[in-house]
Amino acid sequence: MNIRIRFLRQPDALQETLRRDGWKLRAEPGNQVFVEHREVRDEASARSRFHQLGLLTSPSLHIDFQHARLMS
Repeated sequence: MNIRIRFLRQPDALQETLRRDGWKLRAEPGNQVFVEHREVRDEASARSRFHQLGLLTSPSLHIDFQHARLMS
C-alpha cells in the first residue's frame, strides 16, 4: 500500500510530527510525500496512527491511500 500526503499548510511541522511517530517520508514534487511505517500493514492501521496524531481529519493535509490494482 502506498500512502501519499499532500501538505496544504504547515508542511515542516507536519513532517516533523510524522517523523517523530516513526514514519519514513519520501519527498515528491508539489509539496507532497509518500510515507511508510514499519508497523503499518494496511489502511486500517494507517488510519489509526494518523487519528492518534490528530492528522486523519486535519484540514492542513490530504491523505491519499493508494491500493494496488489487481490485474484481470
